[in-house]
Amino acid sequence: VAITLSVDDVDAAYRRAIEAGATSMSEPADQFHGDRTAALRCPFGHKWILQKHLRDVSPEEAQQLLTEMMSGA
Repeated sequence: VAITLSVDDVDAAYRRAIEAGATSMSEPADQFHGDRTAALRCPFGHKWILQKHLRDVSPEEAQQLLTEMMSGA
């Protein structure tokens, strides 16, 4: 099971989940598509994706940012 949860503060929710026994899959980070995300696995085996929308990104800008990210720029 994978659950995506929108939260006001990804970093705080991530810390609380780790303190409660979750295992980190990816630490909080800003993404090219305009969201801040983190991923965890809870003690019951479910994958949780925490997210907060930071800004709108046009399809062209998202493609440019993805291309830069994949090229290591």
